[in-house]
Amino acid sequence: MAERPKGMGRGLAAILSVAPRDELQELRPIPVDMIDPSPHQPRRVFDEESLVALAGSIRARGVLQPVLVRPQPSGRYEL
Repeated sequence: MAERPKGMGRGLAAILSVAPRDELQELRPIPVDMIDPSPHQPRRVFDEESLVALAGSIRARGVLQPVLVRPQPSGRYEL
């Protein structure tokens, strides 16, 4: 039986920027004024009516899934 060709051998972590498990932090609250939008966010214009509806939903139900942020050298966080 022929041996299957191996992949490139580096794995996904070598291609993507993936933090090792021991560097991951626990869930914790961060003040909203310490979070900056990502400069890579493709959406630049937000529909005001949709934002009002989203804010109402968050007020009524809370945030159902935490957002992911990354620490910046400035001490702030990027969304």
